[in-house]
Amino acid sequence: MGASAATADGDPDREGRPRRLAIPLRTFSRTIGALAVAREAPQLGYSLEERELLRLIAERASVA
Repeated sequence: MGASAATADGDPDREGRPRRLAIPLRTFSRTIGALAVAREAPQLGYSLEERELLRLIAERASVA
């Protein structure tokens, strides 16, 4: 149950952090959707803490 690791698309910021993420929504070993987020060019990418928060949100959404 829950979400697995996020996938980034290869559009990193200057510090190598991803600007776009797709996090699978999984329940009982089945993918039922995805949580996709993106930031526009001038913004920084998602930090490790932000990616962990998004993973937790995806886990909760997948069991709701």
